[in-house]
Amino acid sequence: MRKILFTIFAIFSIAHIFAQKNNGTYKLNCYPPKGTSNIFTQADLKSKWFKDKDSGVGTSWTFFAYETVFNKDGVFLKGDLISPRGGKMNVKENGFTGQFYVLFNEWQCEADKN
Repeated sequence: MRKILFTIFAIFSIAHIFAQKNNGTYKLNCYPPKGTSNIFTQADLKSKWFKDKDSGVGTSWTFFAYETVFNKDGVFLKGDLISPRGGKMNVKENGFTGQFYVLFNEWQCEADKN
């Protein structure tokens, strides 16, 4: 757990330093390395967006994280889910507005200049 927390802190610290130096804004650009990553509507393991227990997003999906949430269920990233076709999934037309959450340990992330 300490290693995960240190990694998250390091990523956000580096992104913050670069943002100040280059007057830019950074976010985390994430992708699932496996086809079994889950999407949640809250920072809670019981709030899976895909209700089928065998469903998850494939490796061609993208998640733009803007915030980190630490709780009893783990480390969650809060942000926007982007489909393989390039559309934002958390919009009214797709049946869900708001932010999505993913488990940090299920996704591979890197800092992305906005």
